[in-house]
Amino acid sequence: MQKLAKAPLVALTAMVGGLLGLVACSAGSGLDYATYTTTGTGAGAMAQLTGEIRDEGGCLTIVDEEGMTHVPIFASNDPRPQALQDGEHVEFGGGYSDTFTQEHDVPDSCSALLHPIFTVSEEF
Repeated sequence: MQKLAKAPLVALTAMVGGLLGLVACSAGSGLDYATYTTTGTGAGAMAQLTGEIRDEGGCLTIVDEEGMTHVPIFASNDPRPQALQDGEHVEFGGGYSDTFTQEHDVPDSCSALLHPIFTVSEEF
């Protein structure tokens, strides 16, 4: 588990209870992204992240409207990240965190990034 730099946090989600296993994936652009597997209970969105997809060392990140970079974590069954391209404008519901947990499957290209984490709601 890696501690991330402190950043203003909007909210935390109650997703941890629904997490089971993990599988790291690559987006359609070839960017790696972190995932979590849910029980399908439909964790909700308590916060919103709006910004642009960016490639940071091969990891899919989102730069918000204030210029802050976030590492999104998607449900492993979420089809959206597979089609995302660098520079694409996105808007996701979910929740913020400042650490990866053992419930997250985080590719090497993303694990060393010191950015806030945004767990994307599984509602899609």
